[in-house]
Amino acid sequence: MNEIFDADFFKTDCGMDYANTEHWESFFGGIASNIIRTFDPQTVMDAGCAFGYLVAALRDRGVEAYGFDVSEYAIKNLCEGAKDYCFFHSITEPLPEEYNRKYDLVITIEVLEHLYPELGNKAIANLCKYSDTIVFTSTPSDYNNKTHFNVRQSEYWCMEFAKNSFFRDPYHPVDFICSWAMTFTKKEDIALATFEHELCRRIEIARIHNELLKKDNEISDRQQEIVDKESVISKQQKEITKKEAEIVELEQIKTECENMLEIKQLELDEKEEQLEVTHKTLYDMNSKIDTVLQSMAEKKELLTKTEAELSHYKELYSITINIHDENLRELTKYKSCYESISNATFWKITKPLRFAVSGLKAVLHKIPGMKSVFKVLKSMKHYGFQYTVGKTKFHFNHKKQSKLYINKSSLTPDERKIQENYNLPKHVKFSIITPIYNTPEKYLRDMIESVLRQTYKYWELCLIDVSDVRHSYVSIICEEYKEKDKRVLYKKLDENPGIAQNSNSAIDMATGDYIVLLDHDDVLSECALFENAYALQNIEADVIYSDEDRIDKNNTRHYLPFYKPDWSPDLLYSQMYICHLLVIKKELLDFIGKFESKFDGSQDYDLMLRLSERTKLIYHISKVLYSWRESKLSASVNAESKPYAQNAGLNALNAHLLRKYNGMAYANNGPYPFTYDVRFNTMGNRPLVSIIIPMRDKFELTAQSIRSIIEKSSYDNWEVLVINNRSSQQESFEWLKKITDQDSRIHRVEADFDFNWSKLNNLGMQYAKGDVYIFLNNGITAITPDWIERLSENALRDDIGIVGPLLLFEDNRIQHAGVIVGMGGWADHIFKGMEAIHFGSPYVSPMVRRNVLAVTGACLAVSRKTIEKIGMFDEKFTVCGSDVELCLRAYDSGLYNLYEANTKLYHLESKSLDTFIPNSDFELSQEVYEPYRENIDPYFNINLNINEVVPTPASEENIDFKPFINYLKRNCLIKNITPNVHFEKSQNI
Repeated sequence: MNEIFDADFFKTDCGMDYANTEHWESFFGGIASNIIRTFDPQTVMDAGCAFGYLVAALRDRGVEAYGFDVSEYAIKNLCEGAKDYCFFHSITEPLPEEYNRKYDLVITIEVLEHLYPELGNKAIANLCKYSDTIVFTSTPSDYNNKTHFNVRQSEYWCMEFAKNSFFRDPYHPVDFICSWAMTFTKKEDIALATFEHELCRRIEIARIHNELLKKDNEISDRQQEIVDKESVISKQQKEITKKEAEIVELEQIKTECENMLEIKQLELDEKEEQLEVTHKTLYDMNSKIDTVLQSMAEKKELLTKTEAELSHYKELYSITINIHDENLRELTKYKSCYESISNATFWKITKPLRFAVSGLKAVLHKIPGMKSVFKVLKSMKHYGFQYTVGKTKFHFNHKKQSKLYINKSSLTPDERKIQENYNLPKHVKFSIITPIYNTPEKYLRDMIESVLRQTYKYWELCLIDVSDVRHSYVSIICEEYKEKDKRVLYKKLDENPGIAQNSNSAIDMATGDYIVLLDHDDVLSECALFENAYALQNIEADVIYSDEDRIDKNNTRHYLPFYKPDWSPDLLYSQMYICHLLVIKKELLDFIGKFESKFDGSQDYDLMLRLSERTKLIYHISKVLYSWRESKLSASVNAESKPYAQNAGLNALNAHLLRKYNGMAYANNGPYPFTYDVRFNTMGNRPLVSIIIPMRDKFELTAQSIRSIIEKSSYDNWEVLVINNRSSQQESFEWLKKITDQDSRIHRVEADFDFNWSKLNNLGMQYAKGDVYIFLNNGITAITPDWIERLSENALRDDIGIVGPLLLFEDNRIQHAGVIVGMGGWADHIFKGMEAIHFGSPYVSPMVRRNVLAVTGACLAVSRKTIEKIGMFDEKFTVCGSDVELCLRAYDSGLYNLYEANTKLYHLESKSLDTFIPNSDFELSQEVYEPYRENIDPYFNINLNINEVVPTPASEENIDFKPFINYLKRNCLIKNITPNVHFEKSQNI
């Protein structure tokens, strides 16, 4: 019997495929709810449970239900909620011992019709042993099913159950299952049972009688309807006969029309053939004409181009001839001079002296220090005395500071003991990955020892060795340390697939929570891992980086510290400033993928760019925790040692920009080694740029500024709004009328109120029509021709608030390269008064773009959409402070502010500004700046002197290392980020 109830049976013989879980769960769920409402059972046995849908439904509703079925296929395909409560068993056999007990209710639905009569009687006898109440259904009519051997009416089953003292229960109807479903209850009183049975039968007869009466009435109604319909049909039949006669007549007319139409169609076909021939002839003629015209146009265009080129070449030829003639004249002149000099007695006499001087110069070049002297002389020749003196002064000051530098991360014995015994609640495990290739023995031992000296103990060092056979000592040293400390893991590779794949092999060994990148010849500060573990007690970080310095070859001197700003994505676009120490959450690294070989040489840069696409939980520890090794082959000392790395970095950056900005950004190599220049394609529709310049007399300055805009700017879709604030000189009015008459792009706006810098610029915005506002002091003149494009394209970015350029004094020293809020107790321009040269210690270079907390209002760009988001200048500020306040408002709204170093302008500040500042501006500034005066500007560094505009390391006793968690509490760019949400692929940060 078991083999009958196979997959085909449950697919085709049950009314609907039993695999349709949604249907059967709903169906049996309704039955289960009605069973509980009718019987309120505590225990139920379902005989013939099939896939167990009823058992699962009952159990979901708190009933202890079980089931069995004779089909092995059904038991193997039980639904999820019935798997532990249904078993293989035949209804004709006694229940297994563990299930052989009394149940409040036994249910068997559509089972006994599948059994021969004698087996059916045996099954009923079995069921009656396990409960006093049985819910029973068996089809009374489905004779066609091949598995139905015992289709009977209800009376038959009542008699069979009566043999076991079970009688139909009229008080518990179960027609919610089907119309023939019945409840049988065990009755010891035969008379009462017979009465109830007779009552049920009479109720059933009465119900059938009522239904028959109802059907008779319906039949009578239908018969009357038929009589009515026949009358209507008779009338319609007469109409049809009439219409058929009309149709015959119309058919004759149709035949005549078709014959006429056929004749006309033949005539039309003949005409169309003639027309097609005519069209083809005309098309061929038009094609020939088009070919001739196109050929003539191409020849005309070629002729025009040739004439233009010929004219150009004629002009070039004329110029070349003139230059050639001039050169010949100069050559003749120089030859004459040379002959005069070479034939002169003095020249002949001094020839030995000249030879001696040349030899002396060659000897001097070999003397230490003389190269620097010649370099100074060369600089004086090319750039002049003043520039050379400034550059030399900076060089020696920087060198002096480097000698005085002491790595503040070194620990005293007491400090080390405190860290070793410090009880951190979360034991974060770090996996330090280090690929090794032909590392000198001393460097290798220094690196490994720096890890072993860590005050934090939960780490592992994953060493991947690809050294060649000439450096076999590497494996010996690594095996030695592996035996000494089980946290040192070592693997030797047979071949060297490249730095990226070597690093990936090390990552494959890692079991830690965070990956730490360590080069094979560098060293960690002894507190490096402790500082990261301590930070992770307070924050949920995905990436952590810290400050760094360099060490000499002998590991005896630390120098050139690099004190970095907090997370600055635009600085990352300029250079890989993150570098070391870089700590990455393993979960995020597994999500984005490991290092990519196509970026070998800048694989760390590519990885950091990809990390920034998926998380904003990037944090900075303001301590030197890593030291680069000074080496001729190290890019940290010699930028020319890895020239391929520059191009690999550029490729990685462009790949990142393509992913993040969808083709709206690209990068070129920057003017300095390992720097890049990113451009944004936000100016494609040539938006109008409104340049707003307040003035009060001194029209010469404003005239110079506007002349600079007209003559030097490469972008021409701009308007200038000159905000005239109560000028009184007649020359000013005459100039204003003249300039607005000369150029329709220049407009005059009258501001008849007391001087208020904020109010003047707000008035300008009310009249401006552009998508970008550039606010200029009237002492600004352009240097770089693309200054408007660079400021505007960044201001139009969705992630940028305010943009400011590099401003220079007339002597080419820096006037503005970003504002540090809190500097000098208020806010000041970092790098002010310094030479505009590229350097990287002890702070970022002023010649690369970076994110800043604020920029100066002397030249400030912002988009209209940003102003609509954050509001205009605060007019409570009269003279100064509102530019910084506007920048802070943009920052607080979740936007980055930007210093654009590749945009250069002159600022004649001393000529255009009044030095008087009202006390109210100081009071308002104090209120606005206070959080950053307390906790330091996030784009500065606590290790630098906050009172010096020239980046200078602060003395150790003056540094207050407040927990950087204070910064995190107020940093609006990251404070609302939910940890780990960024792992979803749908998000594009």
